[in-house]
Amino acid sequence: MKLAKFAAIALAAATAVAGAQPIRWVPLADHFTATGPRQLVTVGAGAGRFHRLRIEGERGRPLLRSMFVRFADGSSQDIRLDRVLRPGESVVYELDGGARQIAQIVVKTQPDSKSAYSIMAEK
Repeated sequence: MKLAKFAAIALAAATAVAGAQPIRWVPLADHFTATGPRQLVTVGAGAGRFHRLRIEGERGRPLLRSMFVRFADGSSQDIRLDRVLRPGESVVYELDGGARQIAQIVVKTQPDSKSAYSIMAEK
């Protein structure tokens, strides 16, 4: 009886996962090198609406200070990072107010020509 109940729960969970929408990450900045203290990423309203941002280390150990996100409606969100990302390591940040159109992102970093990062957004 316990095995049958477990199998039914597992089947229900698998069905729920199979029916879920896949997370779609859209690249906004690919392998940006932190050559200066600030990098500007222009996105534009045509890219769509996004719920979250993911920043990922690509090369070296970029020291990321903050991200300033300006939305298409003129509002903004300042995200404190203050962290080093190793290659393959990433962090995800929720955007305030749900799905939003992003106009641009300003990333503040410690200059390092040997380090790179990428930014993706979830649709």
